[in-house]
Amino acid sequence: MGKEKKSQNIDDTDLLITPNVHPYGSMDFQKPAIDSLIARGEQAAMEQWEALMTLKASLGITGNESFTRERQNPYIRLDTLLVDNVSVEGVSPRDEKRILQLLPARIEKVTRKELDAMTARIFGAGLFSRVTYRLDGNQPFNLVFLVESKEYNTLNLGLHFNSNDMAAILANTTIRLSESYNSMIDITTRLSRDPYLQIDYSINNSLFYKGGISYRISNNDLSIYNRGQLSYQLEVMRNALDLHFSEFYFGNVQLHMGAGFEYFDYSNLLGRNTHSTLKGVSDQLYINYLINGVYDNLNNTYFPTSGQYFSFRYTLHTDNFLQLQDELPLSVLKLNFYKPLQLGNKTFLTPRISARYVMNDSVPFIYRNFVGGRNDGHYLPQQIALQGSTGMEVLGNLVVSVDAMLHHEFRPKNYLYVHLNYTLHNNHLYDLYKGDDYWGCNTGYSFLSIAGPLRLELGYSGLSRKFHPYVSFGYHF
Repeated sequence: MGKEKKSQNIDDTDLLITPNVHPYGSMDFQKPAIDSLIARGEQAAMEQWEALMTLKASLGITGNESFTRERQNPYIRLDTLLVDNVSVEGVSPRDEKRILQLLPARIEKVTRKELDAMTARIFGAGLFSRVTYRLDGNQPFNLVFLVESKEYNTLNLGLHFNSNDMAAILANTTIRLSESYNSMIDITTRLSRDPYLQIDYSINNSLFYKGGISYRISNNDLSIYNRGQLSYQLEVMRNALDLHFSEFYFGNVQLHMGAGFEYFDYSNLLGRNTHSTLKGVSDQLYINYLINGVYDNLNNTYFPTSGQYFSFRYTLHTDNFLQLQDELPLSVLKLNFYKPLQLGNKTFLTPRISARYVMNDSVPFIYRNFVGGRNDGHYLPQQIALQGSTGMEVLGNLVVSVDAMLHHEFRPKNYLYVHLNYTLHNNHLYDLYKGDDYWGCNTGYSFLSIAGPLRLELGYSGLSRKFHPYVSFGYHF
């Protein structure tokens, strides 16, 4: 009965328009499906435009006969696309297979948002300077990703100036050891008051896995403060050899497991003998094991407006592969999270929480919690930045720092910002609330130039108990 009625209705039509509705059905009421069906209906109607005008004339309907329909890409408004085949241009067939491993095994239907995520995932492998896609043919399309390989065997230079450390120069080069993406050497050096040289050798088994080995030698002149007053100075040479067992990339997620050797050579013998904190400190080799993860989809490093960042790092420190000073290994956990929230058209609030917990009572000096300075990890890997502070101070085994940055872009690339932070510390989690706490703030102006950000700011921290002006220009490294 239904089929006969359908056939009769078709016979009675003057003009039959039949858009392709596959794979949607009568129960597909989601916005992507509705938008796609509307666009397909419009496309099918435009293909019968001349017949529609003829039908209009036969019915005696008059109107603006000079009207012309603007022609445009019929697929530009489609949110959901049908895909027949996926390929990659710009790489060898071997590397094309590796790139396709980043994508779902079979793609038949994909949204624009999913396409953008796939593109970002390929770009996130760090091997390409540009990644785009192209749709060939009609639906179902041939989806083609176009990649441009990064240029290697080049020398990159950077310059940074700030009122704390004066000038620094960074030089970096990456050397590809083969035509494929299997292995490469990366060499980086910084010339400044705290210089370092780092050499990385990496092996890429696929675009989402990397292993390797890295060596870093650095010399740090550590100035340690106590409530804003210089307490002592110590020069430390650090030799670190890290083994990267596995480094996985899943879109915006990075997971890393490894082990390493760290040897600390302390040069300021006089300071060690005169300050109680440094008594017993001696040159020492440590063997460490670590696991860390990072989720990062922020759209901007300095003043983000979307996305979020989360990282964790758990480390075991030993001096004989199994123990530290004939006791349990030193366990350390570090967490960091922040996310921008929109308050107005050009105004955003970015709350952040950072914490580092040393879980043993007996802690080697070099692995204690060093808090202060403008950037995390600048002088020591575990350093926790504290906006408005004068320099680094040694706090308890558990440090929790809560920070909120309010920034407003009043002109393109010109920002005004205010930081407010609260820091609490003690030696144990169960009595953290009994520990000492400090408030701090800073306010400033920044311009994001092509050579890096310019910053002018003034800060105050209850930890340092003094105002601290700060000026910098260039990318931080």
